[in-house]
Amino acid sequence: MIALGTHIIAELSQCRQDRLADLDLVRNAMVRAAQEAGAEVREVAFHRFSPQGVSGVVVIAESHLSIHTWPELGYAAIDVYTCGLHTDPERACRYLAEFLGSRQMTLTTLDRGLPRPGGAFGHVLRSEGQDVAVSHRVRRELFRGRTAFQEVALLQNPLYGTYLLLDGDFQSATRDEFIYHETIVHPAMIVHPEPRRVAILGGGEGATLREVLRHPSVQEAFLVDLDREVVEVCRRHAPEYASGAFEDPRARLVFGDARAFLEGVEGSFDVVISDLTDPHPESPSQSLFSQGFFRLVRERLAEPGIFSMQAGRGDFLYLEGHRRIREALARVFPKVTSLVASIPSFHANWAFATASSSLDPALLDSSEVDRRLAARGLDGLRHYDGTSHLGLLSPSKAVRATLEPKPSRR
Repeated sequence: MIALGTHIIAELSQCRQDRLADLDLVRNAMVRAAQEAGAEVREVAFHRFSPQGVSGVVVIAESHLSIHTWPELGYAAIDVYTCGLHTDPERACRYLAEFLGSRQMTLTTLDRGLPRPGGAFGHVLRSEGQDVAVSHRVRRELFRGRTAFQEVALLQNPLYGTYLLLDGDFQSATRDEFIYHETIVHPAMIVHPEPRRVAILGGGEGATLREVLRHPSVQEAFLVDLDREVVEVCRRHAPEYASGAFEDPRARLVFGDARAFLEGVEGSFDVVISDLTDPHPESPSQSLFSQGFFRLVRERLAEPGIFSMQAGRGDFLYLEGHRRIREALARVFPKVTSLVASIPSFHANWAFATASSSLDPALLDSSEVDRRLAARGLDGLRHYDGTSHLGLLSPSKAVRATLEPKPSRR
């Protein structure tokens, strides 16, 4: 592209509420941030709202900085746009994060300018707190919009294909999504002797449904998603995810709350799969990672039956979320097993978990997995087989040590 400027969108959360509510402090901090970036301040305009909140803009020779604060939420939304190469807009954002006491900052950086034919026009920044961020080049925007529940984006990357993002969080990429979706489905399905009725919670892009329907014994597969628009956006703009699964006569699409579905549905399920978004505090899926919800899942499972779910980061330094999920599952199910897969587009290892009263994928050896896959005619898988089955169950020593229960002292 013909670069004209850099635009950074900064999301600052867990900030000091007293500073977010103080107009003078916010105004002075924004002016200082512009100076820290090496910009020349021209004009300043700020306003305090009732009962709380501050908005303002600092006009600089190179463009502008703007802010709006939500003191009651400890949150500030900041835009920094600069032209030319002599300024450092990221430095301005980091100064503001430090001044406002933010404990989590997410930056999205866009290269602004005139696109060249076939050229990239921006970046999406995947933040992991204030210390680490991974930038993904965006070649094309297929869709961006807001549904009744969340922000949805489908973006194309030269290496990983089409990304699905929900509320700014990466969900999957078409070039390597098969690793994630084969892992969340097949270890649980293959350990069940004859899965006929399956419920999928979430998974609106349709890839989990696609993998479930590979099993010839499946007679009904319910896909339960709160957000009908996500399903429709993916069907229209990224049909390669589902690969025709939505049109399969065995598929049953249900648009509504997963808990309400399980409470009201008739009959039991051989397999329940939770492909829900991560349980952030603001996420509608947060309560669906609780011990109470896991108890409801167990009540809806047939015997034998098995529950499989995406269960957070699987890297040594990011295991706290997965450990909490394991502990909650273990209070409900006698058998809980962790699986860990490397997802290139995530730049991370990802953890999954199965839970059951009687079924455990860890009890299958590689030859038995291959035998069952062959018996079911599942010869089109790209990731999962007997050898990778053992790999999924063999995370590093450091990960195992973190997840294994500590012996009690007497």
